[in-house]
Amino acid sequence: MSIVTHEANWEQLCEAEPCLRQLELAILRSHPDLTADGYWPGYEKWKRIAAQFVGWFARRPALRSEAAWNVAHDHLLSVYQSAACNAAQEVAR
Repeated sequence: MSIVTHEANWEQLCEAEPCLRQLELAILRSHPDLTADGYWPGYEKWKRIAAQFVGWFARRPALRSEAAWNVAHDHLLSVYQSAACNAAQEVAR
């Protein structure tokens, strides 16, 4: 049974599954890029990895919920997009 509700946040997910923090760092270190149309190259790779830790197929039953997936997915996508923007700014300098 899932313990994650709609009120869950990223920090709570990371407390329940520390590997999520490692995934976040891996995304930041991957030198992310976004295409001009906003496509996220590597999205399927990160999605498969995240699905091991959170969402309906998570290895920990407490994190098997749509709410947990949505929190993690939204956070990781935001991290990726921010890192991609930072990388683009570095290139522009």
